[in-house]
Amino acid sequence: MQLKVQVLSGLMAALIAHSASAQRPSSLVGCYGVTRSAWTPSLGADSMGYRIPTAVRLDSAVASSGGGWILGPNIEYQSKRAFPGAPRWWMNGKALRLLWSNGYAPTQVTLHRMAGRDSATWFGDAVALTDDHPLIEPPRPRAMIRLRPQPCTRVHGVAPGI
Repeated sequence: MQLKVQVLSGLMAALIAHSASAQRPSSLVGCYGVTRSAWTPSLGADSMGYRIPTAVRLDSAVASSGGGWILGPNIEYQSKRAFPGAPRWWMNGKALRLLWSNGYAPTQVTLHRMAGRDSATWFGDAVALTDDHPLIEPPRPRAMIRLRPQPCTRVHGVAPGI
């Protein structure tokens, strides 16, 4: 019985990975400059864990877990703890989703393509999440985000080619 479950789990993971790579929006793979507004409410002492890079690369390689594809570079967390499958990007309908996480402080970004002549630009918001959930949840800090295509040679921490 346990072997059947392992085989089925393996097949399911392979199907999900194949489905993700088959649906990859290759037109989005590349590098983008990132503009972020101030976080509201302010992050205060927690700001180190939510420093979104000023430039990112949406890679075509499948993320190790969680679906989607590799996003680089990572946020420079104080602890070098890694979270499986992060950072990563994926499409959710027409929304572009980005996720960074060290397991304690996820940063989730949801973007939509701008209309008109600036259609290569994505606009949306970031939410600073946490693994700490008090009985009464405070409002989560948010920031406005804009992604604009740029040459990959200007993205620190990722290889210049695609």
